[in-house]
Amino acid sequence: MVLTVLLAAFLFTFVYAGFLLFHWAREVIAQTSQLPAITFSNLPLPGQNGASSASDPVQTPSPDEPASVVQPAPTWDVSRLERVNILILGVDQRPSQTIPGLTDSMMLITIDPAHGQVGMLSIPRDTWVKIPGYEIYNKINTAHRIGDLKDYPGGGPALAKQTVSELIGYPVHYYVRLNFEGFREIIDYVGGLDIDVPRDLNDPTYPSDDYGFDPLFIPKGLQHMDGTLALKYARTRHVDNDFGRARRQQQVILALKNKILSQGMLPTLIRNLPGLVRSLAQSVQTDLPLDRLLALAELGRQVDFDQIEQAVIDCSLGECTYSEAGAWILIPDRDKIRAVVDRLFATPIVMPEGTPPPLAGGQPITGTTAPTTTVTLDRQRLTTENARIILLNGTETPGLARRTATWLQSLGFVVEQLGDADVSTYARATLMTYTDKRYTLGQLATIFNVTASEVRNPPPDQANLDIRLVLGAETLEILAKAGVK
Repeated sequence: MVLTVLLAAFLFTFVYAGFLLFHWAREVIAQTSQLPAITFSNLPLPGQNGASSASDPVQTPSPDEPASVVQPAPTWDVSRLERVNILILGVDQRPSQTIPGLTDSMMLITIDPAHGQVGMLSIPRDTWVKIPGYEIYNKINTAHRIGDLKDYPGGGPALAKQTVSELIGYPVHYYVRLNFEGFREIIDYVGGLDIDVPRDLNDPTYPSDDYGFDPLFIPKGLQHMDGTLALKYARTRHVDNDFGRARRQQQVILALKNKILSQGMLPTLIRNLPGLVRSLAQSVQTDLPLDRLLALAELGRQVDFDQIEQAVIDCSLGECTYSEAGAWILIPDRDKIRAVVDRLFATPIVMPEGTPPPLAGGQPITGTTAPTTTVTLDRQRLTTENARIILLNGTETPGLARRTATWLQSLGFVVEQLGDADVSTYARATLMTYTDKRYTLGQLATIFNVTASEVRNPPPDQANLDIRLVLGAETLEILAKAGVK
């Protein structure tokens, strides 16, 4: 079980470090008899009962039972190399606090072993969401506490997983829950981290464990941080905001990943193996089964660890405001969040190369992606497929989505929704397909100069749409060449 605990350790820092540990830990364990025995499935999280701290203003709901049926946990098929999504929960559990902790940090790690892709999405704790089953709205960081206090099936982590899944529109397969003391100790065991601080960080009101202040100052530049300082760097938010903190947390996670994978690190890990195991036994809990954990470690061979897609949900993806009680919250715009998450989680699909051949009775479109390009549309095939399209403006040009939609509808495309993309800086169009409407998809890809490798295929969209087209700055040139006013 020591191997399992080691893999779990680096799962919360990044699952994709696990495959290296799998091989060296197997050899180390074979030669070592001094490691403590630990039952992985029962790794404890200290302090799950008791009274709330008086300083905690977050209210929990009154219902003792979920108002609706609990959704079954999603399954992950290892044999098909399916994408797996793992929720990392950093629990704020102070020494004097015995009530289940709030999730001070929430980060979703997505791994696509079939295509070697890894992504990470930070979710601010102040995101205002509906808590599934209880028909209430609250900050997303309360879902964990509510689930534990109200005996939600699977406890706080299960309710946190379901809440995040409903926010982003993707399944969350597993969780890893840790308290910050274990995180601090693990950083110390690997010898600390080197982190490039982008600007002076001064927080005179950083909270201490006794609810006082522990002033924090970190100068700009490359800093070597022990576990205590790295944890403070990741947690402070008074110097900027919750979104800045989310980015710092990703920075610390990546620094830890780089440290683990750095040349010459193996002797340090071996030397500190017993301490690492003890620390993890006191701070980490997960529902990832042993067989899936080992399979994931082996699949790490196929993942490109140097190309990590990162995203943070911030005010650009919703409205930052105050609740009726005066608490600062982020009301998410799910359409904008979905567009970001689609880019992060989507996998490439295989499309036939080249321009679709002209078809009898089709309508030619000349001069779209190049002055000499001719695309021939078969309106009957477009009608038969009836692909429902959502068109999003990814530029600063007002009315671009409406102009483009009018043109596409005149050609036989079915545009059902218009809107703005998550950002207005797209240089080129992007396409995402949720169903198998390949003729429509191929024609749009040709018209908007999207290559086959750039088309993404996320899981089915909950909005009953087939294709999502985000327009970029190049669209203006495409419309001009097509004679669209």
